[in-house]
Amino acid sequence: MEDFNDSKQKNGVFMIKVASKLKIYLYSALALSALAMLLTAVSYLVAFDSIGYFSDTVLPSIANALCLAAAVWFLASLFVIPKNALDGATPTTLVTSLCATPFCVWSLFLGGFLLYAYLEHQSNPLGIVRMMANGAPMPVMLASVFLLISAIYFALAWFPSMQKKTETAVLGLFVPPAAVLLISLTYFDFFVPLNSPVKLHFQLSTVLFILFSVYELRALIGKPRPRAYFALAMLTVFFSSVSSVPQIVAYLGGKLTGYPTFLYAIFSLCILIYTVGRLIVFVSARDLLERISDQTYTEEDLLPAEDEAENEND
Repeated sequence: MEDFNDSKQKNGVFMIKVASKLKIYLYSALALSALAMLLTAVSYLVAFDSIGYFSDTVLPSIANALCLAAAVWFLASLFVIPKNALDGATPTTLVTSLCATPFCVWSLFLGGFLLYAYLEHQSNPLGIVRMMANGAPMPVMLASVFLLISAIYFALAWFPSMQKKTETAVLGLFVPPAAVLLISLTYFDFFVPLNSPVKLHFQLSTVLFILFSVYELRALIGKPRPRAYFALAMLTVFFSSVSSVPQIVAYLGGKLTGYPTFLYAIFSLCILIYTVGRLIVFVSARDLLERISDQTYTEEDLLPAEDEAENEND
């Protein structure tokens, strides 16, 4: 029993260390995201030219350097956090439900808007579909359908009992293709040059969100990858903060034109809010300690390997 208590104490210290690392990463992710958001927003207002690019000045360079450093820092968590330290549970709480609500509402709105655009195309080929998809109606129609189904998935965040059901995971499968189609639509946005940072920021943050949503679905079906989930959550929060609020500020400030850019920026803002909620709950000390204690505080798990072998021989 004394050996068991010693092992229990060691595991308690280990848990506290892991929780501390996760908290450090959480706070740094939020702080770096806020700083990058500020730097990028100011860069749009003072160093963004009429062609669609940042001028060769110090502020955008600092923002870009911060993006690179943050990405390296977040990816390092894959090596800093021990492999078996987390069970990968992603609990549904009031925070996650509230943070999923904007995504649900905007998916409904954007899906309905794209459906209207598709229907309008039948009588007005030079209308919205021409502006958003270079006259190709199929991506618009598919994006509309997938977004409307995705809205149901985000609405289910208010029903914790539904989170482990197969139906929820099936609905979640429509989120990645919806995001992929939105990325494809940005390619045809005539208001922004092809390789402008406006498009690149949105596309990068959306790709990261696609990967994050895939790992979220893995957790729903009982095959989590918690360290990858955690790293992708931080990366998604950071780059969606760069592609959301700064572009909205630039649009309202007259630096960006064209409503598609504004629609995509709001989508990035929904990604930001949703992922921040998931990240905070994942790192929550109460939830973390409960999950790890359920996993490690058993005498059988804490028996030394040789004692287990003796028990098997007995």
